[in-house]
Amino acid sequence: FTNSGNATAKNLVINWQLPSDFTIVSQQQNCVNLEPNSACTSEINVQTLLSAKLGPNSVKVVVNYD
Repeated sequence: FTNSGNATAKNLVINWQLPSDFTIVSQQQNCVNLEPNSACTSEINVQTLLSAKLGPNSVKVVVNYD
């Protein structure tokens, strides 16, 4: 994620929205306060059920901040 604004994005909260048959098993991120013109990353590892839909699935990331 990149802060291209002029102010610090404070208290970042990153929410990964996965299909129903996917579960986050680990998550790493270095995002809390993001200064202007800086970036951070958030990575997840997921596990799927055998019933998970084959082929393309949608993953949505929602970022909120103060």
